[in-house]
Amino acid sequence: LLRSIRPLIDQKCAESIYNTMIAPIFTYCGTLGLSFPDYRKEMIKNIERRGFKVIGNSSFNPPSVNNLIKRKSCLFVFDCLLNNVCTPFKNYFERLVHSKATRNNGISVKLPKVRLEFGKKSFYYQGAKTFNNLPAELRSLDSRLKFKNKLRDYFS
Repeated sequence: LLRSIRPLIDQKCAESIYNTMIAPIFTYCGTLGLSFPDYRKEMIKNIERRGFKVIGNSSFNPPSVNNLIKRKSCLFVFDCLLNNVCTPFKNYFERLVHSKATRNNGISVKLPKVRLEFGKKSFYYQGAKTFNNLPAELRSLDSRLKFKNKLRDYFS
């Protein structure tokens, strides 16, 4: 679609079409993207590169699809921790609290115990792992708005 109409539109319009019509396709079920196999991630990167090539401006630099998926997943984990989600996900993730006074006490998410490789590919595990990989200053925030803004800066 973008390739066929590109000669008829300007740069800003092409960027807007990419951000509103193409990028959401990749991130629609973004939480599933964490567990994609490498060949699928490579396919998405190729489509992403082709879109950038059609737009054709080196100044257009949106976050990668992989970073968009990670950002969306971390935001969902944060919402689960604040109970800002529907009932089935209210206690989906829990903070790791223990008796020792460490820097990560109370700001990390408890990683579920999984025995199989299949379990490590689930969002339940990958989402918690991605959230725990964030810097401590991000994980310790209490405001969704502040978290979302800092998360956008971190993944851009």
